[in-house]
Amino acid sequence: MPSTKKAADQQSGTRKDALLLFKLIHDEAISEDARHHLLEYVDDILNSAPLTDAAHNKPLFLRGFVDGWQRSDSHSRRNVGEILGRVKAGETLEQVLDDFNAQLQRSVAVQRAAWLTMPQPKDRNSDEWRYWKLRRLEDALQGNDIEASEQAWKEFKTLLTGLMAEGGFWYTGNAVALLPHLLIVRQEIDRAKASERPSQGMKGGLRRRQKKS
Repeated sequence: MPSTKKAADQQSGTRKDALLLFKLIHDEAISEDARHHLLEYVDDILNSAPLTDAAHNKPLFLRGFVDGWQRSDSHSRRNVGEILGRVKAGETLEQVLDDFNAQLQRSVAVQRAAWLTMPQPKDRNSDEWRYWKLRRLEDALQGNDIEASEQAWKEFKTLLTGLMAEGGFWYTGNAVALLPHLLIVRQEIDRAKASERPSQGMKGGLRRRQKKS
């Protein structure tokens, strides 16, 4: 009997937590950004239950959260549990999520520093060397060090032109892998150019006004 009562109490507590989360998700006072990030954490729980569209249906949400809580991994339960505990203690959802983000940024900074201080692998054909080079080029291209960024662009251009000069580059597999990225870049450049120039109708009207004057 005691174990049955304990299980019932746990389920009741989980239902109360689910009701609080559902209220937070649909609270018009919270920002869309906070709502989006909360759903990302809660989805880890809901996805462990065999239900769909649970976030927008209260009965389904309660059932999905209770079922999912029992089946989800400890990492997902720990994240959602911390959010619930801190909100119950008086913090706002935005404060909790901002702190989560700050913790993530600190962790990323520590990991990035560790990557950048790793020695260069000797085998240039190894996976380790590729990851090592990729991290440095990405960091330099996206960073604020102008000199490092210019050097990374030189390396990128050398890599690109060098590959195009290689007969072994021109294979179907390489083309298929690169096509989505190249087409997206082409579209972005074309859209930018189109937004910079006036439409044909505007040009025609400008020419007519010039002739009249």
